[in-house]
Order: sequence, then structure tokens, then C-alpha cells
Amino acid sequence: MRKLNKGEPLAEFDRYIKHHDPQTWKEFSEGCGELKQEMRLQMLDEEQDYLCGYTEILIDDLKECHIDHFRKRDHFPTPKQLFNWDNFVVAVENEDFGAKHKDGQNGIKDYEYALILNPVSDYAETYFEYSLLGDILPAHNLSVDKKAIAEKTIEIFNLKHPSLVRRRLDRIITIEALKNDPSNTVGEIRAQLEGCGFKSLIEQYTQQE
Repeated sequence: MRKLNKGEPLAEFDRYIKHHDPQTWKEFSEGCGELKQEMRLQMLDEEQDYLCGYTEILIDDLKECHIDHFRKRDHFPTPKQLFNWDNFVVAVENEDFGAKHKDGQNGIKDYEYALILNPVSDYAETYFEYSLLGDILPAHNLSVDKKAIAEKTIEIFNLKHPSLVRRRLDRIITIEALKNDPSNTVGEIRAQLEGCGFKSLIEQYTQQE
């Protein structure tokens, strides 16, 4: 997870909300399939570097992602809050981790939002580090309070799921192989890994020594 470069809402989305005044997400979704696709594309391209906002998995197919409400829809008392662009995060479609895990049957409670990181407002990448085996851990230099936030975030989004660990390990193996070639500079290694996802992990393992 890392901080998103949240920007202005898609103009067509703003116009639709002002003109049609939908009262529920279902009402909005029923007639706006193409608009939602454009929303996802803008967020991925301009705000998220085509990364899942919670797991940093690369998203290269709009059919494999959805618009997540960071704060669950049923926690909003008014439609105005429901359609707040700053609450939208594009996330991968997977029940085991990320957005779906956050909102699942035993998902996040309202009070727990104060206990986790929000990638829209928090520099989440500074709270984590990655082991050589692909595990995600609280950064070693965190205060006690920040460590608790990192641990709760890992729990809520299930960022230790074996699938994520394996994917991160694959990236580390690739990075170490590239580093073993002395002709590769840090910049060249990062360029070769552009579009591979897990940007924070790549940054950690390609730091200048």
C-alpha cells in the first residue's frame, strides 16, 4: 500500500451526479457502466500508477478491478458522502485480500477506520517493509502507535495472504537476479521492473547502497 495521488473527479461523473442526483450506489451503477469504466481508468492512470490501491498488484485489465469505497457504503448517512471522489479506490477483484476482505462478512467495523491507514491521505509506504521471503511487516523504525496502525492495516486487508507473499517473492527473486549483473544500474533495474506492480517493494530492494 502507498499514498495515492488523488486528483479532481472525472468531469462526466461530477455532471452526472449533479444532474441525476442518485440516492444509492445501485441506482448510479444501473445506468452508468461505461461511466464507471472511465472513472476506473482515470483513477488508475492519474492517481494509482495502475496499481491496486491496497495490495499494489498491477491492474492491466479493467475487468479485474472495481471501484471500492474505502469507507463502506453502508456507513454513510447521506448520498453526498456516498459519491465523494476521495473515498474511491480502485482495487483488484479478490475475496481473499484487499477491498473484498476489508468489506467481507467479518469485515471492518466503523470504529476501526481510525486504526488503519487510508491510502488517499496517508503515506502508507513508510509504514511497511518486506522480508526476503515476500512477507509484509511494519517498518522497523515505527513508533509503538504507528506499528499498531501498520499491523491493523495488514490484518484488515489480509496483506499476508500466501498469494500476495508469493507474488512479492517472485519480484524479489527477479530484483536480486538483476542486481547480480554489475552492468545494471539502479535506474535500469527499476526501468525493467516498470509495470510489474509492487512499487514499494521494488523501491526498497533497489535503494542505493
